[in-house]
Amino acid sequence: MASIRRTLVRLLILLMMLLGLTLVFPGSQVRADRAACDQIRTACKNAGFVLGGGARNGLLLDCFQPIVQGTAQPKSASIPLPTIDPQWVNACRAGRDSAPVAAPANAPLVPADDGQTVYDQI
Repeated sequence: MASIRRTLVRLLILLMMLLGLTLVFPGSQVRADRAACDQIRTACKNAGFVLGGGARNGLLLDCFQPIVQGTAQPKSASIPLPTIDPQWVNACRAGRDSAPVAAPANAPLVPADDGQTVYDQI
């Protein structure tokens, strides 16, 4: 009985140490990737793109996605894309589990009550 108790205590101590290590050393790579995406979003905002821009100069559709996906900017955008450090783009891409879902070609971009659209939220 005593040996089972010692084994359980040791196992519990080991699990708590592992939990402590994950709290002390969270995924710094994830934070770096997110920071790169945030830098791109900030550059887009500074260039004049707006969150919830709808069908014109939207932060996500007209700036962020074309930069991160490496696609052409939609013709509806009237503001040119900002110059972005390629390292930011690569880091942002690396942190994304899958490619962002683009709006279907026939999907209407109707603003919601708060001015944002389904496909223009980050």
